[in-house]
Amino acid sequence: MKRFFGLLLIGGVGLIVMGAYGFFIQAGTSSTPTIVSIADLERAAPSNRQLIVTGGRALVNDAVVYYETRRQAKVAGSEAHFIPIQDASLAGYQSLTPPLLLRISEAQMDAIKKGKVFDPRAIHGVRMTHWDLESKARDLLTKRYGEATVKNMLNLQDEKEVTGIGGGLGQMFLGAVCIVGAVVFAGLSKSQGLEREHAV
Repeated sequence: MKRFFGLLLIGGVGLIVMGAYGFFIQAGTSSTPTIVSIADLERAAPSNRQLIVTGGRALVNDAVVYYETRRQAKVAGSEAHFIPIQDASLAGYQSLTPPLLLRISEAQMDAIKKGKVFDPRAIHGVRMTHWDLESKARDLLTKRYGEATVKNMLNLQDEKEVTGIGGGLGQMFLGAVCIVGAVVFAGLSKSQGLEREHAV
């Protein structure tokens, strides 16, 4: 029973953390995207997290691939490609360090390889936090560009759905219910135990 209460408590805390993160992302995301050049984005990111970034050059061949594994096997649907985006107006392809990182799914990358039109001059996506860059992908990028560059890279997820703050608030509420439930049930269990001791 104690194990159940513990799992309920941990699950509640996890829901609150995920809900708070979702609330943070969606609270700064307008339904109408802000159009910004990659040069201006590098200087100062807009408060709106939904962006259309113009003037970029996608380094598709330099993309870093990440996927989750379970029992040493790839988890279906977990693959993500992180494509560095550099300022197209600058010369010196090999010497430049890209200021933007675009995350796309495996299906999107397959579509690009099959000839789907991908316009890096107008990239539509939602700006994410550095927490969304998986450690393995970060390590690979750090080896290629250096820690300082990766730390300053802005992360954009291609066409991430704008869902509003309702989902985050709902998760936080459910998490709070789980925590309160765990505390209440633990208190009831303890009081019942004391009653049995007195009865004996």
